Amino acid sequence: MQHLSARLAWHDNGWNGHLCKKPKKNIYCSGRYSFPGDMIGEYKDADLEEENNCKSCNSINFIPPCCYSINAFGKEIVKCFATPPEFFRDSTKAKYWELPPASVCTWCYEEMYKDEVKINGRNYDPKKRSQAMEEYYSQFEKKKSLIFYYTNYDNPFSGEEKKYVLVGVSRLKEILPTLKWENQGDESYEKYGDLV
Repeated sequence: MQHLSARLAWHDNGWNGHLCKKPKKNIYCSGRYSFPGDMIGEYKDADLEEENNCKSCNSINFIPPCCYSINAFGKEIVKCFATPPEFFRDSTKAKYWELPPASVCTWCYEEMYKDEVKINGRNYDPKKRSQAMEEYYSQFEKKKSLIFYYTNYDNPFSGEEKKYVLVGVSRLKEILPTLKWENQGDESYEKYGDLV
């Protein structure tokens, strides 16, 4: 049986669907090895999060950029967003969705960049990438496969040794449909595909 590992951004409140206890002191969530550290670094408003610390994501009027993992062990639905990459250079709109309780967003990084999904040795074929992703997620069994939640090197325990931290284990309940960009231009669709 195949199991899944899911990388989380560091959170000081137990990934419970609430903001951190001390958002300004959580420097790990936006680190280079966090997921998605670059997005969190760009969009995190530490002052705003500090004003609303510990509050449920449903009781605030903004979506924290750690939304992909903040609800790993939460009990309510939380809202998420993704902005299209700048290199799309078209009318693709930001994507918004609801993340169910005890859920995270993940993707199969290694499947997206393996040699088998390349065309002419350099560029990636969006159709092959999409197929590789579907094949990857099809190997997990609902109510049987386990999810191992971990943080990469950006965590308070890592130090110079760069250690992963296992923060939880759960059983896979469901894999939701793949998220796709909306209002995407033909050129970026043909070049990059429509996977969020």
